[in-house]
This record gives sequence, C-alpha cells and structure tokens, in this order.
Amino acid sequence: MISRKPVIGLVGGIGSGKSLAARVLTDLGAASISADDLVREAYAAAEVRAAIRSLWGEQVFLPDGSVDRSRVAQRVFASRSDLRRLEMVVHPWIARRRAQLIATLAKRLDVLAFVADSPLLFEAHLDGECDFILFINCRPEIRARRLLADRGWSAEEVARRESWQLPVEFKRDRSDYIVENNADLDALVQEIKRIFARLIHPGIR
Repeated sequence: MISRKPVIGLVGGIGSGKSLAARVLTDLGAASISADDLVREAYAAAEVRAAIRSLWGEQVFLPDGSVDRSRVAQRVFASRSDLRRLEMVVHPWIARRRAQLIATLAKRLDVLAFVADSPLLFEAHLDGECDFILFINCRPEIRARRLLADRGWSAEEVARRESWQLPVEFKRDRSDYIVENNADLDALVQEIKRIFARLIHPGIR
C-alpha cells in the first residue's frame, strides 16, 4: 500500500471490534480497504472462480455458479495445504485490486489516510505496507460473548479459528498503538480520534 497518505493497519483478536474501529476512522476521513470486501470481490471474479474450480471442482460451488464460501472454509480450516493453495489463487488478485483502489482514492482530497482492515494483516505480510499498526484490545470473555451473540460461534469454534492466526499477544506486541474496547464505546471513539489526529498532524501530542 504505497501512498503519501498514512496507512493504518488494524489488528486484534476475532470479535475485538476491528470493524467498529474502521468505521470510526472512516468517519474521521480515512478510506477503509476491507479484506472481507476484497475477498468477496475476488470470489466473484471469473479468473478466481476458474482457479478454484480447477482445485476442487463443482463441490465448492453453489447452483448459481458462485463460490460456496462455507464449503471452501471447511476445506481450508481442515487442511493447511488447501489453505496455501487458496492463498496462491486469492492473494495475488487481492493485492492487485488493493493497489488499484489506493491509487484511485489517493487522488481524493477528502481521503486523509487509509485503513487496512484485515484479520490476517501480519499473516499476509501487509504490516510492511502500513505506516502504523493499531491494536484493538478486548478481553477474551467479552469477545466470546460478542461472537456467540453476533455469529453463533461457540468457544470451541472461536478457538479453532484463532488457531489459524498468529497469537493475539504477537499482534499486540508489534503494534504502535493499543486501544481498549471492553465496555466504554465513548472512550474507544475518543481514543481513536486522538490517535488519528496525531497521525494526520504529527505535531499534535
């Protein structure tokens, strides 16, 4: 993500509130580049669908010809070799699309910065393209409650998915800023505003 405007990487555990933080930053003038949105675009691209079909055939497609993401997820969460195969297909497409988006958005005067909202920021080596890393800290029991209420995930499902990511402590230790998101939403918003102002105007303390 090469740009004269700062790129802020968002990291944290599953259910920590990264999407909420991205919305706050967007309200402040940042353009959010969401990995989830890029993945959806990638799965809709003809070249990606063709590559996935060559890997696993029609069994990972829905009747309308679209990729059955749940079946793909079942495969890659059960096999690291399948995960690597998928990454070799999807990651290059996403990298090209991300570069296109940034090149276009960088020309807009109302875009003050970029937010790299990716659950696999470090795993995909996107941290090297970020100027700053913002870690959203949330206690495990609160994350578990949120994920159960919002997605219906059990504690076992959360643990299974997190086992495929780098430890939360790794991400926190390599971040430039840490923001708490345990209960006080107003405090979260105010802290993100303070950090954003410092990043956009380095003279502010």
